[in-house]
Amino acid sequence: MARALADGQPDAIHPPTWPPMLPALPLDDLIGRHFFIEGAPWRYVYDKQLRRFSLKRLAPSIEFERALELIATGELLWAPPEEFESLHPDTSIEAVQQHVALLDAFRRSPLFADSRDWALPARIDARISESRAWLTRRALRPGEGPPAAS
Repeated sequence: MARALADGQPDAIHPPTWPPMLPALPLDDLIGRHFFIEGAPWRYVYDKQLRRFSLKRLAPSIEFERALELIATGELLWAPPEEFESLHPDTSIEAVQQHVALLDAFRRSPLFADSRDWALPARIDARISESRAWLTRRALRPGEGPPAAS
């Protein structure tokens, strides 16, 4: 899922098909907008050399809490993937907590409110519930949880 920058520089350019999921907006609405991808802010701009639109990385990273604020207000766009990966036992608790925080910020965003995908709210809520249940199970030490069904 994570992809290294082409040259390791903050201003690296990628073609528009690179990100796993851009919001379902018309091209005119994407141009000049800022996105949260792989922990960093990106901007959708026209690249004269490539003669097409590309994502330009604006900084190596952004503080996660600040990104959440910007996503919730719609200043920084983020969209969940079409399909969520399964939560495995070896997934870090911090990664799942950040995923839940991103989903929650997205749920408060104008992008979510304006979505025409009628299944999106149920999909987001189901994933948040699943992730919180996973976190609860991980927080319990062996033997502290409810008895196993026989």
